[in-house]
Amino acid sequence: MPTPPPLNTRTVVILVLATAAGVAAYRSPAWGLGIATATIVYAFLSAHME
Repeated sequence: MPTPPPLNTRTVVILVLATAAGVAAYRSPAWGLGIATATIVYAFLSAHME
């Protein structure tokens, strides 16, 4: 069984934002959509900055 790669800061931030988006979407769909969009943009930009 291969060992999983170590969590880097970007992965942790994306997981936290995704969790926040899920909680926010439960409370208010517009907020959830906004946070989810921000998470996707962050993930896309951070991947291209490397």
